[in-house]
Amino acid sequence: MWFLLFFLYILGYLVTQSKGGNTNEKIRHAMCFLFCVIPVFFAGFFIMILLFIIEKINKVHQFSSVQKMYNFLGHLWLGALTYLGFTWSGVRFQLLDGEGNSLSLESWREKCVENRTTISFSNHCDTELDGMPFWFLNLTNFPWSYTSTAMVKKEFKYLVPLGGIISYIGSVFLDRQLEQDKLKIKNWLNTILTEFPQPLFMGFFPEGTRNNPERLAEGQRYAKEQGYPVMNHLLVPRTGGFHLIVQHLRQEAYCPEFQEVKCFKGRYPIEEFCDFTLHYSPVPNKLLPWVKGDFDCKVCTLVLDSIDITEMPVDRDDFGVWLRELWTKKDKLKEDLSKGKYAHKKTISTFSIHLFLAMAACQLFTCLLFNVLGTFVWLFGFSFWLSRSTLVSYFVYSYSTILFDEIVHSGRR
Repeated sequence: MWFLLFFLYILGYLVTQSKGGNTNEKIRHAMCFLFCVIPVFFAGFFIMILLFIIEKINKVHQFSSVQKMYNFLGHLWLGALTYLGFTWSGVRFQLLDGEGNSLSLESWREKCVENRTTISFSNHCDTELDGMPFWFLNLTNFPWSYTSTAMVKKEFKYLVPLGGIISYIGSVFLDRQLEQDKLKIKNWLNTILTEFPQPLFMGFFPEGTRNNPERLAEGQRYAKEQGYPVMNHLLVPRTGGFHLIVQHLRQEAYCPEFQEVKCFKGRYPIEEFCDFTLHYSPVPNKLLPWVKGDFDCKVCTLVLDSIDITEMPVDRDDFGVWLRELWTKKDKLKEDLSKGKYAHKKTISTFSIHLFLAMAACQLFTCLLFNVLGTFVWLFGFSFWLSRSTLVSYFVYSYSTILFDEIVHSGRR
């Protein structure tokens, strides 16, 4: 009874507050909040508890595969988050090469398997969720025990439960001040490249911050003052951190440019970087539409190009010139993407059995969490109803996801 009243209250509130759209769309928003957003949120806390317990046990028993455990649980939650952001909202995915030709997900898998260690960088867009396309790309291609790390600003560390989970899977939090971050970046690279499971995917955004109209205007003024190329869509990239990464890879023989090495501590050498240009069409809304499952984006495009590490200048000033020239080319590509130059190219559905199962697991974790809380706290006495109802709702949710993807979002394809 308590759960029924709670359900009707939330459902009624969301339907009455939802602006625009037909009744089916409003009901879909309510279902997303109750049966997707709530499980993902609470499952994140449940997984954090599991990770903490594993960490404490590992200090005593020293498991050889503990990082694979961290990676699996962390990627499971990120998979559910991606399912919520992309699949439920009906976002289509487009992967192109530098010439504008369509690429398959299999071609990306083959490239990563061949390289074993993949270091990538990308431009930022005006959204907090720029990491999601890369989660989709990797979580649908590799076992969840693989390594996926990133350099992120320290504010993410306090974003619960996301910050804790990405910390366990190997991400590093930066102050975005080179002198303060220099040693941290070097130690992070050494640890990731020698100790973490492969395939290994590392990513970062050289611009260092999200791209919004205010920052773009500031970046254009700064470019004019410094005599740099003025871009219409992208921010001026920061040189220091990127150059530090490349030079450290060279000095520590993780790449074969200056020393005759075939591998380092059993690892394959790093010979190239993956250059991604990220574009949303249209640019998605902020985080709020997530609670309604309405990520306002029709197509997410990633343009992939490869840059040999020998093409990157050694001198920092020369490196800065090279990087800004590269960003100018990416700005032109963003212009073409904005005008729909590649809109006719193939897009693929973001529905994946991997992400589907990740959301199912989060439903189950939420049931377990509420049952535990209901055992010790009288306030959660209705957890019996909630946990059983979420199990039933999972099947309703699964069916409605496919149904709405075909019917409600048919116009987005």
